[in-house]
Amino acid sequence: MWAARVTDRDLYGRDLTRAQLVGSDLSGIDLSHRDLTGADLRGTNLSGANLEGATLVGVDLEGAQLTGVHAMHAVMRQSNLDNATLDGGDFRAVNFWRCRLVAAQGRDANLWSATLFYATLDNSDFQGANFNAANMNLVMCRDANLAGADLHAATLFRADLSGSSFAGANLWVTNLAGANFSGADLTGADARDANLSGTQIDPHMYGLMIREAS
Repeated sequence: MWAARVTDRDLYGRDLTRAQLVGSDLSGIDLSHRDLTGADLRGTNLSGANLEGATLVGVDLEGAQLTGVHAMHAVMRQSNLDNATLDGGDFRAVNFWRCRLVAAQGRDANLWSATLFYATLDNSDFQGANFNAANMNLVMCRDANLAGADLHAATLFRADLSGSSFAGANLWVTNLAGANFSGADLTGADARDANLSGTQIDPHMYGLMIREAS
């Protein structure tokens, strides 16, 4: 159960940097292009909120509900999204540099061209998510579920993907140079023309498909 619902009028004209909104119901609110640097949003309900172009640097969103949010081009660097729910959200071109998304759930979320450089996604569930053209270099994504995810043309240079499921994932033209797939499930994954140089996996193990481009 969330606290009383906060409306656009309640926050109009307020300085939201370092705002204390723990457990608040912010569902459907318009925070587009607002600055929430350092805000405490633990356990908040942001379902359906508009965060387009918002600045959320160093924000604590642990356990927050972000289902169906519109956050295109938001800046969320060094924020904590552990145990947050991002299902179906629009996170296109969002900057998640050094963010924590441990045990987060983002099924079918759209992270096209997002920056997840140095982010931590251990034990997360992004089944069916769109990571097309995303920057995931040096990401820590151990024991995670990315089954059926679209990572076409993404870059995962030296990413730690050990123990994760990429069953049926699209890895076509993906840069996987130096990535660690130890114990990963790649059954039915499509890695046509992917860069597998230095990867810690036999490309013919675990059912990985490497087909010639047509």
